Amino acid sequence: MDNFDGMEHDLAEEGEHFAKDNSHGMVEAPASLENFSANSNFLHLIHFKVFNISLNMKILSWNDQGYCNHVNINRVGLAGGLILMWKDEIHCEIQHISNNMIHVITRLDPSKPEVLISFMYGSTYFNKKKDQWDLMMQISENIMQPWLIVGDLNLHLHDTSEASSFSTEDRYVQEKMNICGFMDIGYTVQAGSDHCPIMLIPKETTSNTWRPFKFFVMWMKHFAFRNQLQIAWNTNVNGFVAFNLTNKQQRTRKILSYWNKIEFGNIDRNINNLQTQLEIAQNDSSYNSQRDNIVAITKKLDDWFNIKEDFYKQKSGDSFITEMDHNTKYFHTLDNIRMSRKNIDCLCDANDVWFSDSKDIANLLVDHISQVSKTTKPVFTDIIPTIIIDHDNSFLTRIPNSDEIHQIIKHMSAWSSPGPDGFQEGFYQHNWDIVGKDITTVVQSFFETGHMPKEFNKTYLSLIPKTDNAKRPVDFRPIGILRQFSFDAKFCGYIEQCISTTTIYVLLKGSPTESFSPTRGIRQGDPLSPYLFILRMEFLSRFLLNAETSHLISSVKAARKAPGITHLMFADDILIFTKADMHNIEGIMSVLDYFSSV
Repeated sequence: MDNFDGMEHDLAEEGEHFAKDNSHGMVEAPASLENFSANSNFLHLIHFKVFNISLNMKILSWNDQGYCNHVNINRVGLAGGLILMWKDEIHCEIQHISNNMIHVITRLDPSKPEVLISFMYGSTYFNKKKDQWDLMMQISENIMQPWLIVGDLNLHLHDTSEASSFSTEDRYVQEKMNICGFMDIGYTVQAGSDHCPIMLIPKETTSNTWRPFKFFVMWMKHFAFRNQLQIAWNTNVNGFVAFNLTNKQQRTRKILSYWNKIEFGNIDRNINNLQTQLEIAQNDSSYNSQRDNIVAITKKLDDWFNIKEDFYKQKSGDSFITEMDHNTKYFHTLDNIRMSRKNIDCLCDANDVWFSDSKDIANLLVDHISQVSKTTKPVFTDIIPTIIIDHDNSFLTRIPNSDEIHQIIKHMSAWSSPGPDGFQEGFYQHNWDIVGKDITTVVQSFFETGHMPKEFNKTYLSLIPKTDNAKRPVDFRPIGILRQFSFDAKFCGYIEQCISTTTIYVLLKGSPTESFSPTRGIRQGDPLSPYLFILRMEFLSRFLLNAETSHLISSVKAARKAPGITHLMFADDILIFTKADMHNIEGIMSVLDYFSSV
């Protein structure tokens, strides 16, 4: 097992009915086995039910296709039987053969590290399946480079939400795969039997698109970070307070980005270099003279492992596990799954026309989301009584002091996704002594003038699929009335600024598309969102009560003398009660149609 050395683990299983493009490749079903052999460097045949004489004859025929090298596992009775063949120009080192698995080291791309590939036929017997995956666990403990499993694994992959439907065998294998750090890279299958050829195409995802800046928590653990931040932020700028803040943010992004390249660079390369230095020091004949050097290198290595863990933990978005033993494999897998789930390779429009070009996909998404973000400017009926008094309005429109602003910032979620400026709330929380004065000045200026610069209200709209097979824009959900309640005109102006100055950029594969301005709703992640949601639900509640009073719908009584019930609300759920007839159905639809237009 000492020969295995890898880190990123991918899984390609026969029979999966979807495919995703990623940096490791695409698994497809080729048009024919002849086409497969003409374009492939490896040929792996599973469940090969032929005798040795027939096998030798078959190998000779494949030699004509360029597969001059082979290794095989003989069948047992009518079960099993594997053969792996590869072409002469391919460097392939056989590492281990057992249990219907062939493990090889090869290089899929001359410019990339070597890859461990495990060609596997998964046993249908649980005891033998356990033996196979116990071996995979042993391999996982000794590798530090890319690893791929391809073949017929004879198992069902489940989402964690379906854990209750796991079989004992599937649950066991799923746990082993999670520990090993495997992720499913998908598979496109032809109609009919899933016993058809599969092809792994290791293609790099190339893109010239710009990716926005993002602040990383690990930077703050570096002794030089605070000094770099002070140099960047404490710059004299003349202009309006909003201009000063955006200028300081921009300068800080540039300085920190450059500093990151110098101080951190390639994390994996730094770790590999230190491990090499440690191995040389430990093998030195004068070990005692190297003792202090070994301690120093070990300390640096531990620091870099902490940096790597923080880096992948932030990228993975995991907030559940807080203490683990440098489990970068776990966080790296979560990050791969997260990015793979959000990856959009193709979409179809309302006419079932498919688009795969990034620009076409971007236009399709922007058109759809900008359309659903528009309002019809409805006329409000007088169904909400005056409930906001002058004292309430005075409190809402007064200028907050610096302590109040600081307390609000402290209670915000620290490390959620950042906005277009790239800085999360945690950045401001931990560095308030440096940045706090500028933030306070800008917030107080907004309450004084009622004006919000558009630069402050830009948002990146990250799309999350509603289903596992999202293929249309409607299958993705964005993560982005007052005067009726007698709110003061000044306060209504504040809210209007939050809405009217919003500029939205849809993120496609991590890069922002062309912008658009919605006329309904506020930007994604805005802290005002839950409060405005409560007001909207209050409007819906009163509208349903008004519909009952107007005999548009009928309420339902739990008992003869009990009050009528039209609806019950809890959090973001609502239950509507009415009689089961067409009059009430049409009444409910009328209420909901009007509410959705608002």
